[in-house]
Amino acid sequence: VQGKLGGPITIINPRGETLSTRDCGGGDLAGLSFMWGYVRLDKDGRGYLFHTGDGSLFGEEYLDVGDFTGSYATVRTEDGWGYVDNHLQLVMDCQFRKAGPFLMPVEQAVVQWSDGTFSTIKPDGQKGTLDSGWTYLSDFNQQRYALGVRTDKDGASQATLVSFFQNVVLPGKIEEYVLYGVTAVRTADGEISLFGGRSAEAFPDLELEDVWGTGDCPDILLKIGGRYYLYQASQYI
Repeated sequence: VQGKLGGPITIINPRGETLSTRDCGGGDLAGLSFMWGYVRLDKDGRGYLFHTGDGSLFGEEYLDVGDFTGSYATVRTEDGWGYVDNHLQLVMDCQFRKAGPFLMPVEQAVVQWSDGTFSTIKPDGQKGTLDSGWTYLSDFNQQRYALGVRTDKDGASQATLVSFFQNVVLPGKIEEYVLYGVTAVRTADGEISLFGGRSAEAFPDLELEDVWGTGDCPDILLKIGGRYYLYQASQYI
């Protein structure tokens, strides 16, 4: 809790008990990361990591600072995006145009390289299961799926539903998609299909009229024959 811009930060628990109050050095509260006891601050347009235990500021000034997911957080400087560990040591140089969070089960992150292509990387900086060459690769959602676009052997863009372990090619020219436990795609001719998991297409016999969902929620809303159905997607269909 911060009472006013640039004022001290007070950390409280769910029972309303005060855990600590520290002067934040003129920064504005920008986000919390309780897993490692850090608060993100915005100070003079720069991002800082503030330790709630002793009230000190750590590391460099960053143009942007992400949340800790597992043991790492994304940081951005003039040179690009990189990663710091929970000891606030820069473990990957700021060399990426874009950097996503590391996700289990095989702890990989989606990054965009200086040439504009995307791939996955591991915490040691080595490339992950998805090599470079993707022209678009969204961050993995909570169900560990992403939407990727890359050029096929004929030079045409091909949309693909990707995970750490398999890829499912999506049909036609994709104009719209919703990413969750499964992926709904709408092609240029207006047809809607659901893809995901171990099957190439889910509900192939249903004539879907519309679909709604978000990347962080497994529940999706389907419209079929003028009626609405709530469906809880799982990792596998």
